[in-house]
Amino acid sequence: MFKSYLLTGFRNLYRNRLYALLNILGLGTAIALCVVAYLNYEFSQSFDQFHENLEDIYVINTYKVQHDVRREWSLLPMAVGPTLGSEVPGIRHFTRLSRTGGSLNYGDKIFHERILYADTTFFSMFSFDIIAGDKDPLKSQKNIVISEELAIKYFGDESPIGKTLLVRVEDATEAMTVGAVMDNPKSNSSIWTHVVIPFDNIQKLNGLDPQSWQRFTRATVVQLEPGVPISSLTPHLKRIQDLHNEANPNWQIAGIYPTPFVQVSRITTELGGSPFNENLHPAALISPSVIAFLVLLLACFNFINTSIAFSARRLKEIGVRKVCGSNRGRLILQFLTENLILCAIALVVGICLAIILVPAYDALWEELTISLSFTEDLGLWVFFAILLAATAILAGAYPAFYISSFQPTAIFRGNQKFGGTNPLIRVLLIFQFALAMLAIIFVIAMNQNSDFIASLDYGFDRDNRIIVGFDEPSDALIFQERVANHPDIVGTAGTHEEFGYGWATTNVEINGEYDQVTLYRVGPEYLDFMGVEMIEGRTFDKERSADNTESVIVTENFLKKYGWNSGVDKELFFSSSKERIPYNVIGVTKDVLVSGVWSATRPIIFRPIKGDGFHWLSVRYKENTAETVSTYLASEWQNLFPDQPYLFDHGEDQYAEAIKVNDTILLLCNFVAVVSLLIAFMGLFALVSLNVVRRSREIGIRKILGASFSHISYLLSKEFLLLLFAAAILSSIAGYFQTHLLISSIWEQYAPLGITPSFSAALIVTLGALLTVSIKVFRVSTANPVNAIRSVE
Repeated sequence: MFKSYLLTGFRNLYRNRLYALLNILGLGTAIALCVVAYLNYEFSQSFDQFHENLEDIYVINTYKVQHDVRREWSLLPMAVGPTLGSEVPGIRHFTRLSRTGGSLNYGDKIFHERILYADTTFFSMFSFDIIAGDKDPLKSQKNIVISEELAIKYFGDESPIGKTLLVRVEDATEAMTVGAVMDNPKSNSSIWTHVVIPFDNIQKLNGLDPQSWQRFTRATVVQLEPGVPISSLTPHLKRIQDLHNEANPNWQIAGIYPTPFVQVSRITTELGGSPFNENLHPAALISPSVIAFLVLLLACFNFINTSIAFSARRLKEIGVRKVCGSNRGRLILQFLTENLILCAIALVVGICLAIILVPAYDALWEELTISLSFTEDLGLWVFFAILLAATAILAGAYPAFYISSFQPTAIFRGNQKFGGTNPLIRVLLIFQFALAMLAIIFVIAMNQNSDFIASLDYGFDRDNRIIVGFDEPSDALIFQERVANHPDIVGTAGTHEEFGYGWATTNVEINGEYDQVTLYRVGPEYLDFMGVEMIEGRTFDKERSADNTESVIVTENFLKKYGWNSGVDKELFFSSSKERIPYNVIGVTKDVLVSGVWSATRPIIFRPIKGDGFHWLSVRYKENTAETVSTYLASEWQNLFPDQPYLFDHGEDQYAEAIKVNDTILLLCNFVAVVSLLIAFMGLFALVSLNVVRRSREIGIRKILGASFSHISYLLSKEFLLLLFAAAILSSIAGYFQTHLLISSIWEQYAPLGITPSFSAALIVTLGALLTVSIKVFRVSTANPVNAIRSVE
């Protein structure tokens, strides 16, 4: 019997092959998007899961409360780790993690690298594969561990084990021996590094005491003995909090707590000072799943509409089957079998499309690594099975039960009503068009946001500028003097913290209260050089000695935060563990977006710094001379500092990532919008066809009586125009809030949403719908009305 159902199913699909093909393509595309969403989610859930001791590893974090706002931090005094490790029972290992920038030199190869300091237990706690050398490489303070990628980069085909690398951090240099080569860092790892050196080297290279209670490390991680509850640490952490606050009166913490390491990647963006790699952004995690689900719903709605619409062609078949003794259960089984066949074919098509879409999606995001593996990922086959069953039931259950309910007497008398008066079909079509409009709203909004980002005023001049970085501040002065007179260079300016490359934080006393504020230590000419606009007071004057020792400039946002009507002549105090240093405010600037669109404007203090404190030098060049100046700077660097890596960037490239992310999301939205529109128009075409069949006699009579094409078009389309109007209202409301939610979750600075996206989306879908209806109406209006009347009778 089942064989008969299969044969009949294939036969009916072949008879309606055009609409079967449309449904297969629609469902197949939706299934491919579901596969992408599944792999995207699986990647997020796989973060740090390769660590064997994951369940017993915790990061010790703290929090401060300032102005009733709680802020989380991973920073702890360097002495905390050794104190916990030696005094607290149940702790198996501890490691401190801190990062620095420096250069590695081997022979004539020298490159700038990010270096991770870690205690000797690092490779015992974390399951990073050692592929060559000592399995416990950090036990010797002279050892350095590099990744396989760096081993090839510096040593080529030579074995790196035992070779000496010269490590330079600022003005300190240390010869270190390659003790081991580890596997390249995984993209789904919270700890992402190519270089690891023993933590105690932080004293030689950065001048920091590794046992200090006043110097901080970026993270302190502990591994408990198996079975030891994390609650056993609570009394010991309270003691650590007291010791911390006693040693750091200007950095008082309100609490200290352990965080399971498995959760770190999800909170690292909210964790001040965190050295950990971030998991997928919530928008990047949720959006593919939401998009896949909505497109799958669209495809299923379209399947329901077309199935019911073309049930008219099978009325006699249904009637004959029932008269011959076939009960409703068998008819339902027949239709479900046909639906399962179509969904199975769609699944195969979806898998084929996923083979194309998965690597394409993976290529869009640098931080993402996903791939289709039919042999290694057994969960993928379970997902396919669930997806097939869910799709077959969601798309095919209602048509099967609906069509099988037809009565043979009504069928043969010609009284059977189908589809046209079914309110569910109308609701489904409204949702189809609403979802299609929603996708178009996203596309238009992202286009607007792209233009907004490109033209955004950052508060300073980003263009025609090359930024050069220096490990040794004195080198900045030498380089500045060497290049300043080039005819294509219009100016240079030095700074300790460069816009777009991070900032410093400092403790200040303002209005009698302590707070932590963003600090930029700049050369006296830097603000003018960057085109930062003064709105009150004046900028720094290097001829005034007081400007170099006791003056600051603040931003407009600083005034707002601390309730100052005017900034000039106000006084604030920089606080250290030893002294309270007063500074006068001499000027106020417009707000500066130092992090571009990724964060809101922040209160900033600009403090002058002497020439020997520069770590960055900005070089501004004449229009259209970027290549010439870039080549010249690289050549001069090689002449002056042949044993140091040349670290540079173009000013406009600092903020290019925002446009890249926007364009990537825009590309995805374009794809989804096109797919959604095609599926929605397919559903509309099917419903119009159903309406034409249902009203064929009426249309024929009206044509004989002289009805015009426009009149027939109005009769057939007015119902759908009302549905489109309802969809437009629904999508406009949902589109505004959903688009705002998506964009605001990614950027702090974004284009304001108006009525243009909603209005344009409604117009595009309405015009497309009218075109779809017109195609069908034209065929009906040019057909012989006599044939239409005869076919119905």
